[in-house]
Amino acid sequence: TFDENCVVVKEVVQLLHGYRLKYTSKHQFLGDFFERLLNTGIKQEAGQFFTPIPIARFICKSIPIGKIIEEKNENRAHDFIPYIIDYASGSGHFLTEMMSELQGYITKIDSNWIKGGKRARDFFEEIKSNYTWAKTFIYGIEKDYRLSKTSKVNCFLKGDGDANIF
Repeated sequence: TFDENCVVVKEVVQLLHGYRLKYTSKHQFLGDFFERLLNTGIKQEAGQFFTPIPIARFICKSIPIGKIIEEKNENRAHDFIPYIIDYASGSGHFLTEMMSELQGYITKIDSNWIKGGKRARDFFEEIKSNYTWAKTFIYGIEKDYRLSKTSKVNCFLKGDGDANIF
């Protein structure tokens, strides 16, 4: 299947080379495209199964992100955005759902609300836009090399290319 996959990848790249794939906001069609490739590729070939997106989304929405941010801010933490780590990132669904959740909170934060002083406000202003905060706060670990690349691509297509995937 390697030679067949090379032909398919080449054709997909040729189809998409004229389009911009990284945007300042989330575009569902890119995620859907990626999921279709994932469903017919890695899952069938390796017999691996991943947490469905609706379940990952439900779990991520159940985490009290707002409360965590408020408590860290009350304690004058410089890095009041919570760190996120997935120890078996697979295709990256938990990471991308948490990125989406965090971005929702981050866009609502006004710099004057931050209690950690000028250093914390400056840091926040520097990282708040376009998911650049993910480089500091998002981590994924995956033992399967192919899946680690899958997580990285998934994060890239759903908002950020700088999440830390190992």
